[in-house]
Amino acid sequence: MAAADLSCLECHQHEPVADLVNSIENTFIDLEACFANLDRPAPPSIRAQHAAVLADQSIHLVAALKTAHPELFRRFMKTWHAN
Repeated sequence: MAAADLSCLECHQHEPVADLVNSIENTFIDLEACFANLDRPAPPSIRAQHAAVLADQSIHLVAALKTAHPELFRRFMKTWHAN
């Protein structure tokens, strides 16, 4: 998380949630494909790149949800910090 760009959490304009979810799903499919052949998985650098993109996209999704549904976001944060 130290390397993550969290500035999007302070913005109020985001891509539509459906588009963000679609992008995350596609990136996850790409990451999963790295392990399609267990005898010869994709190189670690490729897997790491997909994982980094997935993390970044997830942060953008959380930011969009924070803007679109602030009360839901507050409840999520309260629950997360309680655990």
